[in-house]
Amino acid sequence: MMLYDFERVKIMKRLFITIGVFTMPFLTGCGWNPFGPGDGSEPPGFFPWPLGAIDYDPAWSPDGSTTIYYHAANYGDSTDTCGLYFINPDGTDRRLFLNATVDNPDWSPDGEWIAFSSLHACIWKIKVNGDSLTQLTFNRRTFCPDWSPDGKKIAYNQSVSTETHPPGIWIMDADGSNDHLVFEGATCPDWSPDGSKIVRDGIYVADTNGTNTELIHQGGRHPVWSPDGSKIAFISTDENEYGLWIMNSNGDNPHCLTQDICFYPCSWSPDGEYIVYTSGLEGSTMIGDSAVYAPGDGRLWVINADGTDKYQLTFP
Repeated sequence: MMLYDFERVKIMKRLFITIGVFTMPFLTGCGWNPFGPGDGSEPPGFFPWPLGAIDYDPAWSPDGSTTIYYHAANYGDSTDTCGLYFINPDGTDRRLFLNATVDNPDWSPDGEWIAFSSLHACIWKIKVNGDSLTQLTFNRRTFCPDWSPDGKKIAYNQSVSTETHPPGIWIMDADGSNDHLVFEGATCPDWSPDGSKIVRDGIYVADTNGTNTELIHQGGRHPVWSPDGSKIAFISTDENEYGLWIMNSNGDNPHCLTQDICFYPCSWSPDGEYIVYTSGLEGSTMIGDSAVYAPGDGRLWVINADGTDKYQLTFP
């Protein structure tokens, strides 16, 4: 079993890339260079994930027909391929979309684009048909892109400080221009369906210009608005409160939907009836606020928004 958390995953990916320079020269034949600088000179990197296979960062399509997610392949399995995959809501037609080591895929509201963060911690976008791969951020360790409801802007978080950009939640135009800081030091943004507010880790809600910040729930990560704006789902890693939770958008009535071992973001179906998430079951546990997934665990599950009738979507 291996320990997973947001920053540790990023660090470990890069550590094994460094090892790979000396031990796996065959990677040079994979197409995209995983050792690029992230300055726009090379596309997102590729590297097989040696910590055991896991499926995470699901995002339901706006029309409800498919879910995109990242599959971290088992390094020891030559038949397994890491990358972004599509899968139907009933678990059929699983297909590879982008063979690269990436995170945080998010659909544009019109369903035409996917934004994601790359191995080099830069944000990119690509059309759903595979065309027009475009880099949006450069050399700033940026993650968690989230499209505005009108598709004109993307919110994201930056984890390090540069001369011009302190860490926090930023908003840019969908072409990467006109970026500006809205919440210094904050992480994991999600736009409200009406575009007026952003919810973030903590859990806080504020206007999109950074004003009127309100703490609505103590603790919790990866908060996501329901499509009608009435609920917020989030992941709890607090001791004795592990799992997938849901509450009213004002913070009232927080309750646990499932006590599965959860760590990564979840996603609502467009009709608000279901939530897809990464689950750890028998053999998985939590150590502190980090998930420890047993071999074969860490797969996608779907649960009704009222906590009933969950089913497994992806399998080892």
